[in-house]
Amino acid sequence: MFVIFHDDKPIYEYNFLKQEKLQTYFVIHAALDTVDYTAPKRREFYLGLLKNDDLPIFCYINPTGLRLLLAFTVKVEGGKDIDKAINGFFTEANRYLANVLMNPLYKQKDEIKSPFF
Repeated sequence: MFVIFHDDKPIYEYNFLKQEKLQTYFVIHAALDTVDYTAPKRREFYLGLLKNDDLPIFCYINPTGLRLLLAFTVKVEGGKDIDKAINGFFTEANRYLANVLMNPLYKQKDEIKSPFF
């Protein structure tokens, strides 16, 4: 599941495997607390794997403060290789997000409903 948050409100979500939505929401919202605690101490945009027992969740905070979270239902292993691939995913997603946010017809904090995103 891929979710973008603004002020703890999801503005975009995509469920890749149609996994259990309710449980995933609880875990992702719990991960937001970890992000809020960790982010001020780090200078990078990519926070990497968040400590979580239920689901592996990766986080990226873009320069505007939007939090992009990616949750997996499978165990993620691979160390630096998987980290590099997920960082690349977030970088690409952030590029598309910037295009959406710069659209003059998009209202800030509204849900992103574009089929192209």
